[in-house]
Amino acid sequence: MRWLGGSQVAVPKGRRLWVRAAVLIALVGVAPQVPLVSAHADHMARRGQQNVRLYMNPTQSRTTVCTGDSATYRMAVYVEVGGLTPGTETADVKGVRVEAFPDDAALGTFKPKSAVTIDFSGGVATADFVFKAGKKPGKTNLEFQGAVKGFDIQVGYVSSRIPIRVVDCKFSVSAALRFPADTSIIPIPGPPLVAFVKPKQLTADSDGHLSGSAVIHWNNASTSFSLPPLRCTATEKFGADDEVIVNGDVSDEGVLTLTFEFPEAKGTLTTSCAGLDTPPQEFPYLIHKLTVHIPTKGGTIRAPATYKDTGTGGSATIVVKKVKS
Repeated sequence: MRWLGGSQVAVPKGRRLWVRAAVLIALVGVAPQVPLVSAHADHMARRGQQNVRLYMNPTQSRTTVCTGDSATYRMAVYVEVGGLTPGTETADVKGVRVEAFPDDAALGTFKPKSAVTIDFSGGVATADFVFKAGKKPGKTNLEFQGAVKGFDIQVGYVSSRIPIRVVDCKFSVSAALRFPADTSIIPIPGPPLVAFVKPKQLTADSDGHLSGSAVIHWNNASTSFSLPPLRCTATEKFGADDEVIVNGDVSDEGVLTLTFEFPEAKGTLTTSCAGLDTPPQEFPYLIHKLTVHIPTKGGTIRAPATYKDTGTGGSATIVVKKVKS
């Protein structure tokens, strides 16, 4: 059951706009203009020798909403009389009734669900609606429709449509990187190296972008090798943990793109042969920027990783988990 301009009409959801137009025809006597795609629809009428223009625009809105989150949409209805500035000469306006609903109710609901009755204050009528996104990501349109009472037309029709997307926004990201011994960096057989990006929760903003930093830790490592007739051990140690920069985007298709930018790490290598230790040597390790694509539902992906200076190939295992809102 839906209300419009004081009339009660029971219609299926898919026919709301056309039934409202029929109601307005009965009230006004002529068919109103009902543009369904433009950012705002306006209704023209005559008031003596003056044009009366009614239109509605959002003054607070979002085009991306995270699953489980809420977003406020403030709709403003304006009146222009005789080409004057918006909101002038509103004494003849009796009130405005605005209704809001999503085209796809599976993606979320509005509070209030149907209509809000508002009066002009300061020349502009505003109504706030809170859209509560569900758990399902996707794209839909948010529809806003209003009936303005007053003037010679009795009822004027205004509408606005806002395309939005509902996306997963909160993720836990971690990674493990493994590299073989690189004799182009270390002239003797050094140990294979492992670095871990510790789990970090990241949240996308209203545009679907996410950014932050995570901690990367390089494991100390050692290996044994023969230098006949001696048996030797090579040990490499790393200093304090560092930060890796993580950026990403959530696409309309439900794909999370992540980019890791790594800092240069410095390892200190010591070699011991038959109890004789070589002086410590410092070697730099810089990993190429790494970009991966993974479904927003989460999962594990393996990708190649390389040292920037030498091109030595290793591997990266990235784990993404969706965090419930």
